[in-house]
Amino acid sequence: MLASKTLSDAQYSSNNNGVNTSFIEPKLKERQSGDKFEVEADNTADTIIESSTQPDSFLNTSFFPSSDSNILQIQPEVNPDEQDELQEQSIVAVNGISQEFSSSDELSDGLCADCEREEEESELGLSAEIENIPFGDMINKYPLDILSVTDPITDLGCDDGRDINNNGDHDLDKDIHHPDDRSPDIWIYDTILGESGAFSDFQIGFFAGTFGVDTTDDNRLFDNFTSGSGSQIHFGTGSDMAREIGSTDAFTSFAREFETSIRVYFDEHQTLAGFDCQAELIRTRPNYVGGLDSLFSWAVMGGYQRLAVEIDASSGNLDVTYRVFDHYGAGVSDAWSYLPGLSAMYYLQHYVTNSENTYVPFIWSVQISRFSSL
Repeated sequence: MLASKTLSDAQYSSNNNGVNTSFIEPKLKERQSGDKFEVEADNTADTIIESSTQPDSFLNTSFFPSSDSNILQIQPEVNPDEQDELQEQSIVAVNGISQEFSSSDELSDGLCADCEREEEESELGLSAEIENIPFGDMINKYPLDILSVTDPITDLGCDDGRDINNNGDHDLDKDIHHPDDRSPDIWIYDTILGESGAFSDFQIGFFAGTFGVDTTDDNRLFDNFTSGSGSQIHFGTGSDMAREIGSTDAFTSFAREFETSIRVYFDEHQTLAGFDCQAELIRTRPNYVGGLDSLFSWAVMGGYQRLAVEIDASSGNLDVTYRVFDHYGAGVSDAWSYLPGLSAMYYLQHYVTNSENTYVPFIWSVQISRFSSL
């Protein structure tokens, strides 16, 4: 039989939003046993209970997702001992993880705070990651709206890849004989003329080539070989050596073609980034410096050992500085040369010992600058 009751003050309480979370049972009027309304109510209750035990019962039909659903659910507890505490909280289940908040406002504030914190951590992580990545890898890793190159590259340097210390022809050797160096000239110097005859032929042959050029730069080379210790010599851009070699037909033809390739690339890209400097240098370089147009250059250099270049387009003009390296010494091929003085030079360098002269080969270079508009 249904009985009436009145809720106590402790049971009749509300949550922070003023919404009653307890079930309020209305006060019923008490009737006598056997009353027709009581009988009808009992029969209805029995029918409902019996129907609820059937699998296909309407009351067993699920219209809502199970508790492990991704949908936000509010699941109040009804344990009387925890009722006061639970009235201050809502249990929020998201993807099986429960988080407690005292009110809907706190839930919103908490989620927003988490979002802001994650965004800040993400930005800090990105900054740290960028700092630790080499610049060359940044452009491939990040889009241009994150990293942008603002200034074009206007300075570039390269060389033709040859080793200045390469001694394939043995022109840097000292006092070493080679089986294939016994040319007729070497035999005559070694058996008849000796050091003095070789020295005279070398001196005449070298200065005959440099004759007519008012400079002492050729003397520096000659003296460093005959009495030096093998130290290197460098001629700067303002030297007579730079003027003579830089004005030869072979060098000027090469320089014009190389500089034209720079202008064409820079006009198209407005930067030197990506310009294959070494490939262009190898493609355009001369094999030999000097000739009938410059016997001086032919005598002091001729074939050279290495070519390097520095390009500067920062001023809006093209400033190119070349550096040509060579060996001042005689190799095995020079022992058989028909050019005056070369076989004599080989004999002095490789055969003569115990002399007041040293005859030590060395590396030397000359620097040549050219300036033009882009």
